[in-house]
Amino acid sequence: MKEYIEIHRERFLEELKDFLRIPSVSANPAYSDDIYKASKFLISAMEEMGIQAEEFSAGGHPIVYGNIHVNDELPTVLIYGHYDVQPADPIELWDTPPFEPTIRDGKIYARGACDDKAQVYLVLKALETMLADNSLECNIKLMFEGEEEVGSCTLESFICSHKSMLSADAFLICDTFMESENQPAMINSLRGICYAEITVSGAPEDLHSGMLGGVIINPLTVLCSMLGKLKSEDHQILIPGFYDGISNVEDDDLDFVVDADLASFQAGESGFSAYKRMTIRPTLDVHGVSGGYSGEGPKTVIPSKVSAKVSMRLVEGQDEKIVFSQLENYINLLAPKEVAVQLKKMAGSNAVQTKIDSIACQSADYALETVFGNKPVYQKIGGTIPVVSMVKQHLNLDPILMGFGLDSDNIHGPNEHFHISNFFRGIETVSLFIKTYGQNKKKDIQANHLTYNLNTQL
Repeated sequence: MKEYIEIHRERFLEELKDFLRIPSVSANPAYSDDIYKASKFLISAMEEMGIQAEEFSAGGHPIVYGNIHVNDELPTVLIYGHYDVQPADPIELWDTPPFEPTIRDGKIYARGACDDKAQVYLVLKALETMLADNSLECNIKLMFEGEEEVGSCTLESFICSHKSMLSADAFLICDTFMESENQPAMINSLRGICYAEITVSGAPEDLHSGMLGGVIINPLTVLCSMLGKLKSEDHQILIPGFYDGISNVEDDDLDFVVDADLASFQAGESGFSAYKRMTIRPTLDVHGVSGGYSGEGPKTVIPSKVSAKVSMRLVEGQDEKIVFSQLENYINLLAPKEVAVQLKKMAGSNAVQTKIDSIACQSADYALETVFGNKPVYQKIGGTIPVVSMVKQHLNLDPILMGFGLDSDNIHGPNEHFHISNFFRGIETVSLFIKTYGQNKKKDIQANHLTYNLNTQL
């Protein structure tokens, strides 16, 4: 395996560069042609490797599906990734053009380098390596989407309508971080999310505050008042029923030190450490308010319509659909009769806890320790990966969250990058995981079959 990787090292990097040159920004419709170009790039790459590949749509950007069927008797691994990227703005803060990949100091710099193009491509190169020496001991299904950066809007519909096609025994995602450059990590807990837009409407058009201020209700004032009543001064979320179902989880209270330049801004729910507030407690944040006048100079206007975007990070015991309903009921309760209020759910996903004692997880643990020389640490993170809860709910699969990025890779920011060493160690690790999982699963099936025969005879 290592010999094949070394022989094709430069080709692998050049292909990755070609992938990174495609500005597949999902948030901006101006890049829609590039989204399709990126999906076609993946299909072409898979077909050149002998992988059956096709493009699906559930009403949004293409979902690329690949299939390697080795043998009916072998277990199947479903692997997920995404080929869309964040906008590169502000471009002036990049040292080199964001869509012209540049290698320096052992890292490749480009938008999407870490999140998630290099990690998608290392999966494909791992499969190429295994196909080349005929060592693939699992069937493989690939699912690469183009909407992860905008909330995976149509992915759940695709999964629901293709359950049989996507059925598998294990589920791998390479879109997370390591503890450090030589310390691998696996994620065993993710928070969920409920993201909503609140719109408040008043008079049918903007009005002059000098003529009608104090006479006509101001939707922006109403909205600010409602937002201020979502949390108490000690950061308790005031939505009725919000905490129902949440248990007081006893958990490791790891040390977490806020960066020195942020220390003076620390605030949060009382009674819990910073680590727990980041990982196993729910939160509510306001992300933006729009409406009225925010340009240079004064303009005395009573806005007709205003809106705010709000998200709640959810933990085990909460259901995003119920939480959205609770928020909607509370906002309607707070709203005065003189305004109209509308809530729109923009994203929703439940929290997920993974099983670390499964065959798949133990196989990944072994692969990471073998390649990196250190046993992986298990982490709880406060973020959300929408596909995780979708696959858990509809395909009943726990994820193996085994990524090769680093916190310092600056995803979503200027000068995003990915360590080239981790690109090649990632290829080795994914290959070894698939091989080990196939062998371990086969042993487990044989052991269960033997137990069944003995019980039948008895």
